Amino acid sequence: MIEVFLLGAGERYLELELGPHGHYWLLMLHGCRNIVSEFEPLGHTWRCGEDRWEVCVRIPCAVLPAGLCAFNVTTILGPQRFHGSYVPLPGDKPDFHQLDCFHFPG
Repeated sequence: MIEVFLLGAGERYLELELGPHGHYWLLMLHGCRNIVSEFEPLGHTWRCGEDRWEVCVRIPCAVLPAGLCAFNVTTILGPQRFHGSYVPLPGDKPDFHQLDCFHFPG
């Protein structure tokens, strides 16, 4: 699974979860884990092979959080449930909703 987090002003953020078998979940949150709304199915394409999968998702600009200022991308992979994150996250247990750690490169 891959999760994409897009952080806007005032701790509003979009979370997009994508799985290798075509499932996804798109929601807007305000503050850590406080769901404000969920969104209907998006335009998307999936390709799943033996050793990888690819997805292309179209998110309307109107769905993006206002004042977009930071992001993170995380993964949960394999039967051992390896956790990865583009932005290093502190802590002994995975917590992907650490908004203060998100950033834009550069």
